[in-house]
Amino acid sequence: MFSHLPFVFITLGVCLEHFYISAAGRFTPKVIEKQFYLPAGKAAFLYGVIAITCAFFGDLTGEYNIHDIHDIYDKTSFYSIAALVSDKLLLLRLEN
Repeated sequence: MFSHLPFVFITLGVCLEHFYISAAGRFTPKVIEKQFYLPAGKAAFLYGVIAITCAFFGDLTGEYNIHDIHDIYDKTSFYSIAALVSDKLLLLRLEN
């Protein structure tokens, strides 16, 4: 099993992504409910609207960037830098 490392890491990445999505889908409406004093139904609906809108625009942005950047090296470096910047911004926001 460990002799085929790309398969192991891709499987591990997908499992972690699904864990994050299911955890965010379960606990983010609770955070919204407690933070903004909203009823449970309204908080879940608000989270659904925000999540679907962000997913839609994220897909459009990703498709545009992939279509616009032709070289594989440029794509890899662009998305690595974008992921690094977004992670740092998230950490800065969480510290406050």
